[in-house]
Amino acid sequence: MKPEEPRVPGQIYVAPPDRHMIVDEGSALLLRGPKENCVRPAVDPLFRSVAESYGPAAIG
Repeated sequence: MKPEEPRVPGQIYVAPPDRHMIVDEGSALLLRGPKENCVRPAVDPLFRSVAESYGPAAIG
């Protein structure tokens, strides 16, 4: 996966070591943000970004 890549329906994305994956305006982004719960990648930034992007239409 490139640092920013449009999402494709049916495609599975896995964050590489040392990068958080977030969703923003239809793209998956890889960021080297601070560790969360002592880990990177962490699922918290991903779910938080999905909730911010899609609100009540989000499914986790």
